[in-house]
Amino acid sequence: MIPSPVPTELQNLTQVEEMLIARALPIMRVYIKPGGQRGYSGHCVNLPQNVKELASSLPRYPKDLSVIIVKVKADLMTVETENEIISNDDVMSDLGPPTENPSEDIVYNNSTDMNSFLPVGEQQEQEIEAVRNQLSANEPMTWPTIESEPLNEYQISYLATMAFPTLFPDGKGDPTNQSILRNVPLQERIKHLLKFAEFIDGKWVYRFANHPRFSYWAFNMIHRKRILEQSGIFIKQNPGEAHLTIDELREMAASDNSTLLMSKVSRYIGNIAGTNAYWNKVREELKAIITNVGAPTLFFTFSSADMHWPELHALFGANTGNATSEARRQNVINNPHIVDWFFTQRLEKFVKHWLYDTLGAKWHWFRYEYQGRGSIHCHGTAKLHNDPGLCQLTQIALKGFLAQKFKNENDCSDTTELDQDIEAGQKAADTVCQYVDWLLSTINPNPPDEDMWIRPEVHPCQKSHHDILEHEKQSDYVDLLNMVQRHTRCSTSYCLRKKSNETELKCRFHFPFDICPKTKLEFEKIHTSGDNEHYRAKIVTKRNDSRLNNHQQLQLQEWRANCDIQVVIDHYACVEYLTKYAAKGEPRSPILKQAFNSIVQNVDSNTDPHRVIKKVVMKSLGERDYAAQETMHHLLSLKLHSSSFKVMPVSLNGSRRVRDTASIDEGESCTDYSLLDVYANREQYD
Repeated sequence: MIPSPVPTELQNLTQVEEMLIARALPIMRVYIKPGGQRGYSGHCVNLPQNVKELASSLPRYPKDLSVIIVKVKADLMTVETENEIISNDDVMSDLGPPTENPSEDIVYNNSTDMNSFLPVGEQQEQEIEAVRNQLSANEPMTWPTIESEPLNEYQISYLATMAFPTLFPDGKGDPTNQSILRNVPLQERIKHLLKFAEFIDGKWVYRFANHPRFSYWAFNMIHRKRILEQSGIFIKQNPGEAHLTIDELREMAASDNSTLLMSKVSRYIGNIAGTNAYWNKVREELKAIITNVGAPTLFFTFSSADMHWPELHALFGANTGNATSEARRQNVINNPHIVDWFFTQRLEKFVKHWLYDTLGAKWHWFRYEYQGRGSIHCHGTAKLHNDPGLCQLTQIALKGFLAQKFKNENDCSDTTELDQDIEAGQKAADTVCQYVDWLLSTINPNPPDEDMWIRPEVHPCQKSHHDILEHEKQSDYVDLLNMVQRHTRCSTSYCLRKKSNETELKCRFHFPFDICPKTKLEFEKIHTSGDNEHYRAKIVTKRNDSRLNNHQQLQLQEWRANCDIQVVIDHYACVEYLTKYAAKGEPRSPILKQAFNSIVQNVDSNTDPHRVIKKVVMKSLGERDYAAQETMHHLLSLKLHSSSFKVMPVSLNGSRRVRDTASIDEGESCTDYSLLDVYANREQYD
């Protein structure tokens, strides 16, 4: 499955030119994200296109143009016509006396782009202009006729060749070739093509991964195939819903009783990686982990310095020392598969080194996510062996805080018990603060606001950790703090938000912070609907820079990009994190419900209900957009999240599986025990 080289005639075609000669035209929405990276949204449909019309309207050979090309160079003049060539032997040698202006005697200029001219009256035009004028003299060419009936991408052979002639000039390596002897899954074929590289002009060129549309086209085809498979499985395993009529579905939508149906459908969609239902399932798994093994010690975030990392740009064959910022940017845009893969490899190795070998982690969990500009980053959580029990200590400190508050507000005759709680609470708070100071920092040795720091000529992220000399480590640390760890500007497009009950815009990351001379544990009142007062603990770190983000020096200097670290001191913080980061997609029911109501009300009464359910799922999953790096992440079969635990969901609805009648002895039950049956009769297994 090795594609053939691209012939000269098909090299360097623009996307419009390639679409113009394609026998199948993929209709899809591809756009440019902020920063230059590409993305796509919606679904793709392939329409047949008649390119014979275009072929017959264009001249096939230069001789078909009514243009006479004259080439004049020094003392040699050659005139090319359709039928003959006139050499300088047939041209009069006496060209007349020179003019008074020597520059007028020059009939050939080596500095011009073209060396051929066309005599038109008393003027001379360059060849390219003459050809262009000849073509534009005719009526504008119309786009080839596009048929309205889409092609079936699962049955049409060589569809990729028809849609992308510059990638498959002769059909070799086409992943949609139906006659391949080995039954290789479509995704494996696409993965092979994305990794296919050619060494051109001293660097590796990934023809398929670099293409602006091919990866989205392939991913959408695979994605829709999985949707149809899961929809089919749902219909087979839920015969009650499968036999619903269109009228019953409409009545369900009108009476707002579709929640149960959509909940069942959502469980099947959860098997499709990257969907909102998938992330909801992952969130429930993380909640189960925390419920069973306890709250984690810390949250962490790692961003990508994809424009700077020298190890990454070395993979592009670029001279990292002399590459311009624009060259680096183009490397990232043109090679999203390498950028995404490199980040995952770097992170997995760093987690092992930093979390386990250095901090001594017991377990971890993290997920990959994609920024608005399309770059990958990571959010995660971990439990450390030396965790002193931060959540329990915080509760003790809260009890001491409330005891102190009660003592201050009331005149108590016996304060012995209160004093004990206050003392225990203070010790617990001190332990928490000491642990926080050991784990992270918000101290800047040389803040830029003091005008003592000099901005380095080379961005610190462009340096490898191994290249930093011992005496340079402190200055390197300061450079990283001031270049990547400071939240220097707030904007409405990024962080400024306004709550419903407030009038002012505020930074969602709470910058700028107040300067604080010492780390302390504070308790803030939570607004609740009841009369009882509730308080939430909050760590205020020692700080001399109001714009500096939480960090750890070892973490920052070895990762060499923006990162964040937070401690977990109460269960509320865990829940907030899960809601915010573990499943950022919209809640599964509203999206499915909206799609269901929209489709059911607009379909014909004779439509197959099975098709309606498939349309609902297809529409709900076509609403979100995918960045180039995220698309590559899926196509390369890279995992979306990592965990030290494997969570097995178990159904407790009491249903039983019917046994094979051949294996049933007389008097035995014809069904297997459910998990509830096993639990009810657990004594017999002791």
